[in-house]
Amino acid sequence: MVSKNGCLLLSIPVRGDGSIDDKEERVLDGLAAWFQVNGEAIYGTRPWRRFGEGPTKPPLGVMAEAEAKPFTSEDIRFTSRGGTLYALLLDWPLSDITIRSLGQAEGEVHRLTLLGDLS
Repeated sequence: MVSKNGCLLLSIPVRGDGSIDDKEERVLDGLAAWFQVNGEAIYGTRPWRRFGEGPTKPPLGVMAEAEAKPFTSEDIRFTSRGGTLYALLLDWPLSDITIRSLGQAEGEVHRLTLLGDLS
């Protein structure tokens, strides 16, 4: 994950002729749409002082993904570029959220925007 200075490895099953089925195509279309809106918070960014915050802890150990609990809107990951801090919520919020790390940050928040907001 970019917030921990990592990278994304994507594995898509491919048929013998090199084609992919509808399910994989939908996954890729969804990723492409997400990156269209949120790519600014990923490409060319660096980890922030904290990688993230939130209550959900990934399971420890190798091949433990089956034990993982779903992330919530309180699970937030951070990236930065220049003077911009990006906060990526890992689920859509159903109410107001509080980014606790900003209360511990040095400096001031001058502006808050939602990536992809056209208003």
